[in-house]
Amino acid sequence: MTRALLLDTSFAARPIHDWLLEEGFEVWTIGNRPQDVLARRDARHYLQDNYADAVVVQSHVDRLDIDCVVPGCTDVSIETALRLRLKKTVLDTPDTYQKIADKSAFRALCADLDLPSPRRVFMEDLPVQGKLIAKPSDAKVLGTVVSEGRGDKVLVFHFKRKKQYKKLQGHRQAYSEIRINSIEVNGFSYGDQSKSDRG
Repeated sequence: MTRALLLDTSFAARPIHDWLLEEGFEVWTIGNRPQDVLARRDARHYLQDNYADAVVVQSHVDRLDIDCVVPGCTDVSIETALRLRLKKTVLDTPDTYQKIADKSAFRALCADLDLPSPRRVFMEDLPVQGKLIAKPSDAKVLGTVVSEGRGDKVLVFHFKRKKQYKKLQGHRQAYSEIRINSIEVNGFSYGDQSKSDRG
C-alpha cells in the first residue's frame, strides 16, 4: 500500500483526504492542532507537528518511509512540500510556484498570456466610496497582544424535574486582547502608530 502524507488537518483538506483514501493510499496527516477534523478522524495516522518546518516533515517522511507528500489547502503546505527531498514528485518547481503565489507577478503572467485574472481595484476607481465590501488583495493587519486571560465565570445549571438530576458547572472562556496598530492595504497604511502605542 502506498503511503501518503497530507500536510494539513483542517476541514478544507478533507476532500483531499477522502480522495486519497478512495484511491487506496495509507494516509498520514500532519498538523499542530489536534482538535482539527482530520486529526480526530484517524488519530493513529496523525502526527502532531508543525508542517511549516520542512526539516521536521522530512524526518517524518524518512522515518515512516512515505511514498508521496500531498500539500493541503494552504500556501505554507505547498511551500513545505516544494522544499522536501522526495523520491519522485509531480509538484511544480519552486520558481513556478513563486510566480503563482506572488499576486502581482501572477497578474502580470496572466496579462502576458491574455488570460483573465482577479483585478486590482483602487479606492478612487470605486463608484461610491465607502459603500462597497470587497476582499483586499494585498492586505496585512499589524497588531499587538495586550493581554491574555479568562473571562468571568458563567454558571451552567442542568436540571431534570422528577428525575433527581441536578448538575452545576462553571466555565471561564479564554480570550486574547489584541490592539490593532495598523491595516496595510495596497501600499497604504490606515491607523496612527503614535496613538496605538499609548496605553
